[in-house]
Amino acid sequence: PDDYLNETASPKLGCRCWGDVFASETNGTVLRYSKKMLPKNVFGVFQQQENNETIGYAQLPDSLLSNATLERKETKEKVMGKLKVPGEHMKTNVLNAALALTLMRIAPELTTNTLSAWTGIPHRLEQFFFANSASNKMKVVFYNDTCATVPEAAVAAAKAFERSIILICGGTDKDLDFKPLADLLCGKRDRSYLPKKVYLLAGTGTDKLISILNENHGRYSGPYSNLTELLESLKEDLESPQAERVFGYTPGEDPLPVVFSPGATSFGMFANEFDRGDQFKKEVRKIF
Repeated sequence: PDDYLNETASPKLGCRCWGDVFASETNGTVLRYSKKMLPKNVFGVFQQQENNETIGYAQLPDSLLSNATLERKETKEKVMGKLKVPGEHMKTNVLNAALALTLMRIAPELTTNTLSAWTGIPHRLEQFFFANSASNKMKVVFYNDTCATVPEAAVAAAKAFERSIILICGGTDKDLDFKPLADLLCGKRDRSYLPKKVYLLAGTGTDKLISILNENHGRYSGPYSNLTELLESLKEDLESPQAERVFGYTPGEDPLPVVFSPGATSFGMFANEFDRGDQFKKEVRKIF
């Protein structure tokens, strides 16, 4: 949130946010980005909810609009549709990328389709594999977030999705505080982000996490000594006759996210976090 008015002792006249301040100090064309529809006399990109999806639009002066939009006599053009990458922050980042592409005269349809197909940055909530159960109608989609090397990052990953996830976490400690992650896994404060199931990868950090979970009656599977053992257990659970009930999955709905967001370091079991992510993707593709 923009806290300009609260943070500034003497707000600049006519400025309600930091964006206003920056805009007042430039002679260039000012383009805004917003989570709400822009006023007609303000140019930039904005988000709009349509059919439970966040859609992005560019609202630009005629000199910056595409020829196709001008021919249709429209004042705005769609530049962002449904995304594969999760998280509100990513919607903002992608929308800004859409603005840059629009200013480069890339066709709006091409911009929308290209960004909708983008699976994210490697190792950071990277969508990389879909799997269907062989014994029931369960569908899952795997995300690699190995760069989450602190508990708070794993919490942020879980909260990036609009539904509860299957979370794979755990690893080596580096004097970390695992209480924020334990609170999430126990459903404290906000149960809307409580994972459907938690699988723990062994490590000194995991030992600290388990201690807190046990004190608060948190549920988890593991700890597992390696990724192969963990993923084979996950596959067995997903293919069990009770899987749809256990994971709260309704046949026909979107695939259930399986997110590898360790919230701990990789030392000991892996060379580094990137090696950890690469091994995770390799094992998922082999087992599923």
